[in-house]
Amino acid sequence: MPETNQPEQDIREVLKKNQEDLAYLTAKVDKIHKILRWNQIASWLKILLIVIPLIFGFIYLMPLLGQTVGMYNELLNPEIGGQNGSNTNIFNLQQLLK
Repeated sequence: MPETNQPEQDIREVLKKNQEDLAYLTAKVDKIHKILRWNQIASWLKILLIVIPLIFGFIYLMPLLGQTVGMYNELLNPEIGGQNGSNTNIFNLQQLLK
């Protein structure tokens, strides 16, 4: 009988050690899972911090760029004539230089 008791005790010790190791590994995996979740949230925040200002900048700057391109086109094409007559002055200057 004493011989059968020893293997059972060995098996119980191994099972107890396995349970302790499993609890330790479970705690570590939970910690890693939490860190990965926060990394994923941080990556989304980084993307939003880049994309949202670009969208607002695009919305805000489009009318300003349209006005700037319009003024630039008036300078390049004096034949069209401007609303305030400034293009006619440029056209007259070009005629005088010829």
